[in-house]
Amino acid sequence: MGKFVYRSFSSVMSNPSEYEIFKSLEGDAFLVSFEKADDAYNFVKTLGQDIEKYNANPEVKKRIFRIGAATGNVYFERSAYEKNSSKIISDLVMRRVARLRDGAQPGYFYVDQATFNGFTDDVKKNFSEVSVRTKAHETDIYAWRYQLISDISTSTNESSSIICENEALSAEEKSKLLIEIYDWLNNRGTPEIVRIAQIMGMPNNEIPVQYIEPSIVANALVRWAQTNNKLIRLKNLIQNIDSGNR
Repeated sequence: MGKFVYRSFSSVMSNPSEYEIFKSLEGDAFLVSFEKADDAYNFVKTLGQDIEKYNANPEVKKRIFRIGAATGNVYFERSAYEKNSSKIISDLVMRRVARLRDGAQPGYFYVDQATFNGFTDDVKKNFSEVSVRTKAHETDIYAWRYQLISDISTSTNESSSIICENEALSAEEKSKLLIEIYDWLNNRGTPEIVRIAQIMGMPNNEIPVQYIEPSIVANALVRWAQTNNKLIRLKNLIQNIDSGNR
């Protein structure tokens, strides 16, 4: 993922200032800062186009990600020993970024109101309003989102155990499968269950994203999977997530 981020950043910011940086975090996460909101949008748009081209290859495993952005005052703690190394310090801004990222649907770019206000009118036209809540005790963040990856379905190179699911299930097998699926979903939050539903190919208009209660979203997902003969695929997807294959 790093090569995509670096390539898109370099393409948009040919001569970045000392406050326009990208930094690798844990796993496939990256922290990127910009002085102008439009530059952040152009970076995300370029990154999405690059990923779309990569995902068009049927032989590769698709890359699907989410991005959150917030605007505010931050402090740069520049390292004297490493080039392009900087620690961005601001609990308020970074917390808002994390909430937007965690609440975002896969394939989308979520921004807070301050970032949206910084866009030019032409850029604003690409966003739609949405509210985000990642935890029941937190208040909603009124945000704006832009879809940067159009196809968020699963990769075509999945194993046959996932895509071949037309075998008949006995009542006992189905009951056991449902218990295993619900046991797993009951320990997950709404954003993760929504992500799984989208990876499964569940239509967006059937995913009850307006609810913050995980059980409501989980029930809708399982009912859809049963109706469309996808319980085995759902169970295999869950196993892949647990084993770190996704």
